[in-house]
Amino acid sequence: MDFLSRMGRRWLPIGLAVVTAALVACGGNGDDDDDNGGDQPNPTQPRTLSGVAATGAAFTDAVVRVHAADGSVAGTSAPVGRDGTWQVTLAEGAKAPFVIIATRQSAVGETESLVSLVDAAPPGTTHVNVTPVTTLVAARVSPSGQPTRLPDEVKAGSATVDGSTLAAKTGEIKELLAPVLAATNTTSIDPFRTPFTIGSAGYDQLIDALLVTITPTGAASANIDISMKASGDAPAPRITFSSEQSLATIKANNSAVINTPIPTPSLPPVGIATLIEDLTTRMNACYALPTATRVSGTTAASVSAPACRTLFVGDDPTTYRGNGGAVSSSGSFSSLFPDNTTNLRFDQGSYEFTRGNGDIVVGLRSVTSDGAQVFDTFVVRNENGKLKLIGNQYQYNGAVNAFHQYRTFPTLNQSAFNYYSSGYTMTITNTTTSNGVPIFDRVVVDAPNGETLTLRPSAGSSFLTLVRADGSLSGTSVVRIASSYENAGTAGSPATRDTAVYFSPQQLTDPEIAVIPQQAVWTFRYYLASNPTVEAARQTYRTRARALTIAELKATPLPRFTSATLNALTSGANADGSVPMPTSQAYPVSWEVPTGALAPTQVQLFGVRVIGTAQQSFNDAVSVASTARSVAVTCSPATAADQHCNGSNFAANDYLTGVQMSVNDRTGRVFNVHANAYRLP
Repeated sequence: MDFLSRMGRRWLPIGLAVVTAALVACGGNGDDDDDNGGDQPNPTQPRTLSGVAATGAAFTDAVVRVHAADGSVAGTSAPVGRDGTWQVTLAEGAKAPFVIIATRQSAVGETESLVSLVDAAPPGTTHVNVTPVTTLVAARVSPSGQPTRLPDEVKAGSATVDGSTLAAKTGEIKELLAPVLAATNTTSIDPFRTPFTIGSAGYDQLIDALLVTITPTGAASANIDISMKASGDAPAPRITFSSEQSLATIKANNSAVINTPIPTPSLPPVGIATLIEDLTTRMNACYALPTATRVSGTTAASVSAPACRTLFVGDDPTTYRGNGGAVSSSGSFSSLFPDNTTNLRFDQGSYEFTRGNGDIVVGLRSVTSDGAQVFDTFVVRNENGKLKLIGNQYQYNGAVNAFHQYRTFPTLNQSAFNYYSSGYTMTITNTTTSNGVPIFDRVVVDAPNGETLTLRPSAGSSFLTLVRADGSLSGTSVVRIASSYENAGTAGSPATRDTAVYFSPQQLTDPEIAVIPQQAVWTFRYYLASNPTVEAARQTYRTRARALTIAELKATPLPRFTSATLNALTSGANADGSVPMPTSQAYPVSWEVPTGALAPTQVQLFGVRVIGTAQQSFNDAVSVASTARSVAVTCSPATAADQHCNGSNFAANDYLTGVQMSVNDRTGRVFNVHANAYRLP
């Protein structure tokens, strides 16, 4: 089911890695005297910086700020529009070099940034591009590898921005990008000064093809990943390195990729950004119509408005199928049917990758009338020069995303064992028949590293959970590939102590995680309860971001539970650490969101129902607005065999074993904070 089908109960896990793009200008205007550049401006003639801010698609809604050599803001642009252009007139007296940072922020607080540098700004207008390629140059200029730190680094004198430095660092990036530059016929361009337009061949196709990720590992370093966006089922070429590495080391470690040509057919189609922009325009036209005009019933066949029907392949909504869901008021695109989604707006489109059958996966942001935002992906097909919605045509539900957690143990004085973990979550809804019986016997998942994982339904769980080696259910869908105690003095490993969750048998180091592909393919094999010996379906899912290393995760700000929520756990805990659930009211949870952290959009309770010696695990989740800081979680049975609810209240003998909050970023990365209420072994 696509996210638009869950608008009424928005489930949005958390993810945070900020992707920055930096723009660096190589020298001034060529024959200008450096002494007459930015250091001694002529006050009678204004100086203007302007250009295009884009990642292939225009960097819409971003605001461009130009920082002078002393770190002050020398000018601010209007929000970037659909053509990607921006313009800033510099404050009189502002001195070069200038750091140009374009930023936009989502409702949950995620900040995306593109950064650029220009060493001189003579009177008149200077053209400067702000793109992922210029970001890479800025990352090589920055001593921390983090382009958004450059205003402070230039002010402190730790970063040098002059013509020779920019030329040298631009040359480094061109060496690393040589195959894709050749494939897009952009070998000779100046990434900072060459003009281009959104949707054109050459430079725009180049940046549409690249997936650039810069992830801080602390205050003084970053991991940098340059990937080609995938085309087909084959692994995409990629280069990974630390900001602390020399060019020679980077080239030696990535020589196979740097020396292998990229075939032109593997590139994104020329003009894909324009096609995606046209799709959002048509989707907005559909959702602007009154509900009675959009639909006349509750099924795909009842989608009546031509503006809506023509969004789909064959101008027919019945052709769409996504993760087992057809278009309907309770399935895919259920947002077409209610009144409260009229004027739902789509924007910030992006090309993600091309599937093996040639269909294209695009990313879009949707914004409700009250300002709530959701980032989702859609499978589309080019039909007569228009992108049409087709879905992945899969029969069953499934998804995989990078997952990150800060796990605490507030009860029984166990805080020394608080830890960070990184991994992947496989989301498979515990789908049931009309009688509340799960339809799946199991789902077997083949991970990209060759590991095989099995998930099965549980009576009290809304999702399938991982099966341990001994056949028992783990109660989680997350496989943790790395972990580290928060307290460096705590001996041992979380993987051997916290047996309540699921750890991969082979725990990875940070360098091993850093080379995991961003767009890795996972294969899901479905077996039905009605015929468990026969594979019913095989579906593949591709991540849009890899799991973070532990160092990257520790450098990421996270939300935190309030003292009131934590005190309720510690004061009410039993000898085993669990907390009796209230039977006459919902369970209250509250939290805080520090600067830089993403705001949770889901809160979830975990527990066990104890009857005699038998225990049945359960979970209850509720979606929350990004502006919320508290919620009361009610009880909802997951299956017909689930007995942990008494109406919307919790039943007697229900015990809380954990509470968590989560959100995901625009790439689907999940960020999660979990407070446990059980005794560690």
